[in-house]
Amino acid sequence: MNRTLNRVRLAGLLAATLAAGSLQAAPLSLSGSSVHATATLNGGALVLLSNDNLYSAGGPALVVDPDFEFITGDGDVSVDPSLQIDFSTGGLLSFFDNTGLGTPSGDYSFSFVFTGLAGALGGVELDLSLLTAGSVTATVTAPDTVQFTLNGVSFANAYDSFSAQLNAAPQAAVSLPGTLALAGLALALMAPLAAPVRRRQEV
Repeated sequence: MNRTLNRVRLAGLLAATLAAGSLQAAPLSLSGSSVHATATLNGGALVLLSNDNLYSAGGPALVVDPDFEFITGDGDVSVDPSLQIDFSTGGLLSFFDNTGLGTPSGDYSFSFVFTGLAGALGGVELDLSLLTAGSVTATVTAPDTVQFTLNGVSFANAYDSFSAQLNAAPQAAVSLPGTLALAGLALALMAPLAAPVRRRQEV
């Protein structure tokens, strides 16, 4: 009985290992892509100004390093727009406080639509370690679109930032020799359990 249970447990572990290795998620490259942006502030339309297009509203902005792509149109734009938004070619999106106070002016929503992506958007990993208050949510709404909501955020220090790593949609991994070997071992362990049990006949 114990031997059978051990076989089942080991086969289960191997199956979990195979399942974990079957999908691969990785940072999404933004190299060569451009992004169009829209936003709201406290429920009303907010202009986002594109650094690439002489601060024209909405973009598009080409994703390049190291320049930032957008500034928000609230406050005195020539001196202290509340937020600067930067996209790196490695898929890292950063929101920088630009008020000098660490407290942007309310509740924001942002929608970023990409063209020329190397693959589909699959997920977002947030790093909010430099925020002391408020909340941030991120949602992938289409293969080329990601949305953010910022509610009452405060930064630990002036000009700090929080970041969001954009990841590619997972793709099935190519079977490797090691993976095939694990699959064979799992089948071998389960085979005795599937075999019919012969009962001993009494004479």
